[in-house]
Amino acid sequence: MSILDFFQSSKVNEMDVRIRNLEKLLEEKNTEIEQQNQKIHAILKQISKLGKRMNTIIDLSNKQAEPGGEGGAQYETSQERVWSGSHGYRYVVHHANENWLETRVPTWEMLLESMPDVQSVLEMGCNIGANLKALRHLRPELAISGVEINKPAVDMLLADGFDGVRQGSIIDIELDQKFDLVFTRGVLIHINPDKLEQTMKNMAAHSNKYVLIYEHFDHEVTELEHYSRRVPEKEAGQGYQYWRDFSGLFHSFHPDWEIVREGVRMTVDAKPHNKGDMHWTIFRRNH
Repeated sequence: MSILDFFQSSKVNEMDVRIRNLEKLLEEKNTEIEQQNQKIHAILKQISKLGKRMNTIIDLSNKQAEPGGEGGAQYETSQERVWSGSHGYRYVVHHANENWLETRVPTWEMLLESMPDVQSVLEMGCNIGANLKALRHLRPELAISGVEINKPAVDMLLADGFDGVRQGSIIDIELDQKFDLVFTRGVLIHINPDKLEQTMKNMAAHSNKYVLIYEHFDHEVTELEHYSRRVPEKEAGQGYQYWRDFSGLFHSFHPDWEIVREGVRMTVDAKPHNKGDMHWTIFRRNH
């Protein structure tokens, strides 16, 4: 190789290295830009959620100012009074922007496979209707009803076309009809423990076919004291969230009801083992 060829080859190799370094740098910059774009998108999404929550707060604040917006004095237990009043209102605001298509629809697709003959549904403690919206999305022909203790939540559901929603306490409400499915999800945990038997018997009394219990599990009755401390309207000696074996308790009150299926969250035919497992059980009435 001549000296000229050697220098030309060296120059080419040097340029090749520089190009590869530039390409690597450009790739790193593109990755950095993509990460920044993802962060910006996440921030904009949060801003959008905050905007929707603010609109909900404004709307619900107006409703709270209306006569009957609190309405807690009529209820017997501290838990009912808390959930019918300001604490329930704060819960409504907190869940106003829940993406029920992601959080509820997959669960109900799974659950309905075990209850194909359901034509009417009653949710006891429906709040602003994440479950009811998922059911309407999956099965538009269903007759959908709900019971909710918090008036602003009821007003929102009525405005959203859920005409079968009624305000009241699930402990003792008496409706003039029965339903193929009566269920709770994350509601019995907030009921006064002394009223659970009455509540569960009320659920069974309103069901033609099925009762679904979907609640936080524990091997023994456990009060979540850290939750109770966050309730501004709490009363001395009262708890506001309890975990226990709710399905086992329902079955002890209704031993003649058949267990159709159970699971933990999206795992079918699983039994709960850990404290706080979201355990669900489908019971069917034996006629």
